[in-house]
Amino acid sequence: MVEKNIWDSVLEQTKAAQEKGSDPFLWAIQLSSNLSAAGVNLPSSELAHSLVSYICWDNNVPAAWKFLEQALVINMVPPLLVIALLSTRVILCRHSYPTGYRLYMELLKRYAFTLKPQINAPNFQKIMMSIDQVLHLSQVYGLQAREARILLVEFVFTIVWQLLDASLDDEGLVDLTPERKSIWLTNAENMDVDTYENDNQKRFELLEKLRSGNTVMAVDVMSQFLKNDITSRILCLVRHNMPKQWAAFTQRLELLAANSSTLNNLKSISPKVLSHMTYDVQSDPSQEYNSSLEEFCGIMVSRSLASPSDHCPATSHSALWLPLDIVLEDTMDGYQVTATSAVETIACTTFFTLLDLSLMCMKMLVSSLVKSLQAINKTSWHDTFLALWIAALRLVQRVRKFNQPLLRHLLSHCLDSCLINIYRRVLASQERDPIEGPVPGLDTRLCVLLSITSLVVADLIDEEENPIDELECGSTNHLKEQQNPGERRKDLVSCLQILGNYHSLLTPPQSVVSAANLAAAKAMMFVSGIDVPNGYFGCINVKDFPINCSGNMRHLIVEACIARNLLDKSAYFWPGYVNGQIKQFPSLMPSQVPGWSSFMRGAPLTPMMVNAMVATPASSLAELEKVFELAVSGSQDEKVSAATILCGASLVHGWNVQEHIAYFITRLLSPPVPADNVASDSHLIAYAPMLFVLLAGIAPVDCVQIFSLHGLVPQLAASLMTICEVFGSCIPNTSWTVSGEEITAHGVFSHAFTLLLKLWRFNHPPLDYGVGDVPPVGSQLTPEYLLLIRNSLLTSSGNVLKDRNKQRLSAVVTCAHGQVTPRELATGLKDLADFLPASLATIVSYFSAEVTRGVWKPAVMNGTDWPSPAANLSNVEEHIKKILAATGIDVPSLAAVSSPATLPLPLAAFLSLTITYKLDKVSQRFLNLAGPALESLAADCPWPCMPIVASLWAQKAKRWSDFLVFSASRTVFLHNSDAVAQLLRSCFTATLGLNSTTPLSRRGGVSALLGHGFGSHFNGGISPVAPGILYLRVYRSVRDVMFLAEEIVSLLMQSVREIANAGIWKETTEKLKKTKTGARYRPVSLAASTSKVKHAASLGATLLWLSGGQGLVQCLLKETLPSWFISVHRPEQEEVSERTVSVLRGYALAYFVMLCGAFAWGIDMLSSASKRRPGILRQHLDFLASALERKISLGCDLVIWRAYVSRFITLMVRCAPNWVVEMDKDLLIRLGKGLVHCNEDDLALALLTNGGVSTMGAAAKLIIETER
Repeated sequence: MVEKNIWDSVLEQTKAAQEKGSDPFLWAIQLSSNLSAAGVNLPSSELAHSLVSYICWDNNVPAAWKFLEQALVINMVPPLLVIALLSTRVILCRHSYPTGYRLYMELLKRYAFTLKPQINAPNFQKIMMSIDQVLHLSQVYGLQAREARILLVEFVFTIVWQLLDASLDDEGLVDLTPERKSIWLTNAENMDVDTYENDNQKRFELLEKLRSGNTVMAVDVMSQFLKNDITSRILCLVRHNMPKQWAAFTQRLELLAANSSTLNNLKSISPKVLSHMTYDVQSDPSQEYNSSLEEFCGIMVSRSLASPSDHCPATSHSALWLPLDIVLEDTMDGYQVTATSAVETIACTTFFTLLDLSLMCMKMLVSSLVKSLQAINKTSWHDTFLALWIAALRLVQRVRKFNQPLLRHLLSHCLDSCLINIYRRVLASQERDPIEGPVPGLDTRLCVLLSITSLVVADLIDEEENPIDELECGSTNHLKEQQNPGERRKDLVSCLQILGNYHSLLTPPQSVVSAANLAAAKAMMFVSGIDVPNGYFGCINVKDFPINCSGNMRHLIVEACIARNLLDKSAYFWPGYVNGQIKQFPSLMPSQVPGWSSFMRGAPLTPMMVNAMVATPASSLAELEKVFELAVSGSQDEKVSAATILCGASLVHGWNVQEHIAYFITRLLSPPVPADNVASDSHLIAYAPMLFVLLAGIAPVDCVQIFSLHGLVPQLAASLMTICEVFGSCIPNTSWTVSGEEITAHGVFSHAFTLLLKLWRFNHPPLDYGVGDVPPVGSQLTPEYLLLIRNSLLTSSGNVLKDRNKQRLSAVVTCAHGQVTPRELATGLKDLADFLPASLATIVSYFSAEVTRGVWKPAVMNGTDWPSPAANLSNVEEHIKKILAATGIDVPSLAAVSSPATLPLPLAAFLSLTITYKLDKVSQRFLNLAGPALESLAADCPWPCMPIVASLWAQKAKRWSDFLVFSASRTVFLHNSDAVAQLLRSCFTATLGLNSTTPLSRRGGVSALLGHGFGSHFNGGISPVAPGILYLRVYRSVRDVMFLAEEIVSLLMQSVREIANAGIWKETTEKLKKTKTGARYRPVSLAASTSKVKHAASLGATLLWLSGGQGLVQCLLKETLPSWFISVHRPEQEEVSERTVSVLRGYALAYFVMLCGAFAWGIDMLSSASKRRPGILRQHLDFLASALERKISLGCDLVIWRAYVSRFITLMVRCAPNWVVEMDKDLLIRLGKGLVHCNEDDLALALLTNGGVSTMGAAAKLIIETER
């Protein structure tokens, strides 16, 4: 009651002063004194309520407004609260009280832009809570945060939106909005429109003029909010963290700009200017920030990929996409059917967890990699797609032999068309035979180019055109790049048009020349208006065409894109795509052609039809579905024919439908139970002939790799386990006849189990990638254990085999004692492996254990008891040394093999077993399995066991010589960690073109790192192997990967110093330019150096991620980097500015860490790997914050530290905003404060702006306190 009397007395005092005409200042002084005596603290929210209520609208006179103004001047009332109170009254009644509206806007201009005193007021929280109650901000915007500074952001936005809606209403445009109403003018219809008599014409005209002027003034005040440094940046917070409300606001503002008659008559503010103001507000604060490195470096060179010359393998622009080339080449490792080192292991079911098989197919891996590189490199999708296609084309070309770099050079610089054709023919004629050995060949590479890459592009385009709702993927970030639907598809078209200029990459391998020619002929006939059914294209002979219609790899790429609806046939009309038009079909068209078309029209599967369909890949999903139905429900012969067709050309060369073919084959390996099945045994028994054909058809290395690339290994393994269970316990005398050949249940089991062992990677050591907090999966399990679980119904026949297995293994002991000859031992083991291929796993497991024990006496390889390697051992040793020397590896411990050579007895026994097999198709299944096992077993033995093994096998299979020598050279790195470090250094040196002696090698890049793959005989000997190729074939066998993180960081720092000292900087100071800021440097040279620094960081990140996966990246962030920053590093003699090198090193580390994180966990929140990201990243950022707060003492150069922190956070904000959103509010605020202390105010603001609603208040405070 006392309080009520106080405010009653205030009103009475105010009314009396108004009636007396008292001076507003004296009124304010007296009222302030009275309130202080009554114990009321000023400024007072209650006084603001009283004064505004007093004016609106019973005392809407100039004197009352002057009293209110004076109360604001001497800080008796909170200005923001007064504005909020007036806005709820004045705007609704602006037509009735235009003078009050004008005065309100004057107060806005005076007090709404001076926010610093307001946020520092002691009762600021209470004031903002009062404003929330007045404007219902929490209810309108739906934000539960009650922090005062967040309410301040909403308040500023509300004031501007109120003015906008009032202006729209004044112009009669509210009905054109989607909602057809305003949330701020809901009660306007209940207010009196006009309280004045219209018969006073002059007064009426004056009021109309005032109302019209108010509309102009409202637009002017809005523009001031959008232009003012403080309020515009506050509105930017709304744009980032309240996207729905911001979209509605900008839509209304554009509506006003487009339709306002008032704006069209104004000179000071045009509609175009007003519309562009919203784009100024939408600019990303992080994009405005220039780190110390950027300010130091000045102008950066362009990174456009517009010029074909930029994509020669050794140019600097390809550095941006180096990880693509490395990762694609890494998939060509024949011993790795799943990308477990490069991607996460997703435990979908218990079985898949046991097998440690990745569900992330190659398509998903490359998609994630492409998105990460596109975001971090800030390139267009045109450049991104172009880089992806070029990397895939380089992958294919790496299996071809271009033994003279001069030919490439001549081809790229020749202007004579005749010479160009000659050079191309020479290059094509030098295409070598496929690499001999159990490694993926050209078919796997073509799968990556024409199937996987086109699927990746399809996913990326679909992601734009059919975006996943943010709530579905758990994302709370609203900062996604704004793109117009269809932009990526347009960029794909433009990049494929430019791709035609890369002639040297588009030359097709010999095996696909006919397919490329048919694709070109198809396009030519379409352009010519000639309709030819698909089934008749096989009858076309391009030599019959009157004009040249030879095709290249771009024709196959375009066909792959058309098949997946990424392009339409208008691509055939691109300039230069075809060489012209023809008037008629060049040859007679037969009436009936056996093949897919005839089959789809109902023709029976005759032997001729089957042969034609096996030789020609399917062209549509419908064709495959019909074959699949036959395989499921057809007769026994039809099932076998269908299986034969699916495993033919369609699987290997059916790139446009390859993922469907692999899927159908996987489904057929687990066929459905027939409806009429009444047998007591498994229904799989009836499918035995079909299963046998399928298992034999997918056994080749390239086929297995195709399943792996499409992510079907887990499903394939599951089907194989079931087949092994059924046929492993089947009655031995069960048999069937397929194409005149008798097959047995044992044969089906043998094929299935052999393939399962290949997928299991049983020859690898049990501890795979056990790094950091990511545990190895299935490391304690063996294939035998898995079979015991699955084969619970194992018959006694299996027990007999088990006993026989024990007897064969015990024969090794008798051989050691001379009771059994080595030949008898090898023969006995072969009999066992032939009878039961499953025993191979036990044999290898036993031999590995015995080799590890080291208790066996050595077997003397003298040519009498055991085979002798003497015939070519010295040549093998020389080739190994040549390979190592070519990659810069110096290993003094490689001593010559003593004579006679010796091997551990278990290894000699297994080697003898493998040599007994012939190199034919029948033995291929066993050799593909035994080869990796033999290499793994030999690698575990002391040097020089592997050269001896390679020598003996090279005598048997001379065409495998290169593969065997290369495999032997890899084992050097298993025994010597220094050799691994040297190989890493060679990778950096080659890629960056450092310490090079020739102009070609000085260019570095992809060409120097990966070369032309693994070569065959070249100029009389094995061709040198590029260091990158060697490392990609070595790193999976390196047992201790923990040291790699420290080694790569050290090499990165050394590389930066060498880049800086490489001669780019060795100009005299007279040549240096002086900028406006006074800094002296050569912008182009420094920009080139920063480009190489990024190149080095990109290489290091890719190698580290591939080598240790998420675990090693986690180790890098949690252990390696903190230790590096804390440690004191010995100062080095620099030939250039110490500060320059330090800044570049900080930049390199930041880019390196950013790429490592992006590769391991992705940029977005779509992958399951991203779920592990927040915890690890939080620990690293906590370290940064603690160091910025000086809670941690740093030993490194502080310039490196500051450059790293500023650049890493900048990259995180610009390229991976989802990472910022995932972090805790308090951590981000700590980082922001630390950056402010380092004078990085803009970066701190960018970080807090991107932190979500929780940090919006802290960002607003920073904006206001750092007023420019």
